[in-house]
Amino acid sequence: MKKVKEKKEKKDDIDYSDMTSSVKEMFDNIRERLKNRPWYQKIWDFIYYKIIIKVWEIINPVYNWRRSRFLWQRITRGFDDSETWSLDDTIAKFILPRLKRFRELELKGVPGNISKLTWEEEQKLSKEASEAHWEQMEKDWNEILDKMILAFETIVKDDWKDINDMKNQEKNINEGLSLFAQYLRGLWW
Repeated sequence: MKKVKEKKEKKDDIDYSDMTSSVKEMFDNIRERLKNRPWYQKIWDFIYYKIIIKVWEIINPVYNWRRSRFLWQRITRGFDDSETWSLDDTIAKFILPRLKRFRELELKGVPGNISKLTWEEEQKLSKEASEAHWEQMEKDWNEILDKMILAFETIVKDDWKDINDMKNQEKNINEGLSLFAQYLRGLWW
């Protein structure tokens, strides 16, 4: 009876406040143990993971059937079902390089809904004021594009250090994706 109570007391004494450092320590310990393995275990790991697994993937009928099915899907549809596993990541990887290239082109055009002035107000501006207004709209458009690019880079990277970093990244993603949805029809030249 005493042993059970002592175990319960020890279990309740666990401090979860610094979970990120304990997880980091755990992975550091694993890395250290893997680094200090004997040579024959390293050779076996190489043989197993680099040779045996690869051969098994080649001769395994399930892998072959899946590869054949995916090949047929790519031929007939242009994509296969494996791309739907993490569709958000697949879409982000498709959009990101195109969005970066769109930003690099520095085209002299902006969506009409960026302007804070109405069409009538813009017509009343002098030439100098109109040029300054146009430059400001281009600057705003480039900032919006940068926020979109940051959102898609964050989705593709999917790397965060702690809970605060994750919350910050989620905020950036949500902001960039809402801008992407808002200005999707303005991504043309």
